[in-house]
Amino acid sequence: MGAPRMLPGERMEATLRPHPVAWLGRYLLAGFPLLWGLFLAFLFRTDWWMDAERGAWYQVWTFLYGNAVAAHVYTVAGLAVAGAIVSVATIRWRRFFLYVAVGLAAVAVTLATRSDPEAVLPVLLAVASLPLLGLAEVDRRSHRYFLTNLRVVFQGGVLVQKERQLKYESVTDLDGTQGALGAMFDYGTLIPVTQSGFGLGNDTSQAGLAVGGGGEKAGLFGGAAVTAGGGKEVATGRARSFHQLTGVKPYKDTKYLLERLVQEATSTPYLREQVELQREMVDALRGMRGGQDPAGSDRDDD
Repeated sequence: MGAPRMLPGERMEATLRPHPVAWLGRYLLAGFPLLWGLFLAFLFRTDWWMDAERGAWYQVWTFLYGNAVAAHVYTVAGLAVAGAIVSVATIRWRRFFLYVAVGLAAVAVTLATRSDPEAVLPVLLAVASLPLLGLAEVDRRSHRYFLTNLRVVFQGGVLVQKERQLKYESVTDLDGTQGALGAMFDYGTLIPVTQSGFGLGNDTSQAGLAVGGGGEKAGLFGGAAVTAGGGKEVATGRARSFHQLTGVKPYKDTKYLLERLVQEATSTPYLREQVELQREMVDALRGMRGGQDPAGSDRDDD
């Protein structure tokens, strides 16, 4: 999208984007197939794997352990489990389907080429991680934040680019987060909270308990059941990475700049009202003085 077009009287204060270390979590997710491939390469060379046919487990899972099918199953299952955990945590299932697709593609290549899966699968997973890591970097670079004296503009997205503009006078609170790595590399995340609640999310925790009793011969009233439940919800600062200042550097200077811009935007209308009120009072006083006769004007001339 590029830098926004300046409005009349508008000037650019800062142009920011996420720090590379702030994107470490996304780099790890993109490189998980590589990590899983390294684990499988180690597993396929352990004595436990090589001697599986003589172990007790092989008698139970004959179709899984010590053969090519086992390597295929481990590859897809590990990626699917990791993708499911990440998708549940982020409430976005794209990562699950992506991991499963990578695993199935690696298995399909080994079957089509009739290669040794124990030797080829780790290499294929490592190769598949390279474009994912590149895509993560492109996604980081697509995030740009523009702070002007009138508004803040958020941009982000690779395939679908999104933009949001936020005027400072609508900001009521500023949520800031800086972890240990952020303090070390001088970056952090700032979330402007608006009057409409934009920038806030809810953390929900629930607990439940159920106890049952009785059996098939207990009769209609021979059983007993006890249920209990509870929940708690807390509002916290949360927004998409392209709707907040994610991992910006320098953190403290950006925070101060944003606080100053918000203060100036919120105090200006108040000062304008005070100036207008004083002007009305001055005009009223001038009107009252203009209606009075000058001193001594009521005396008759001789």
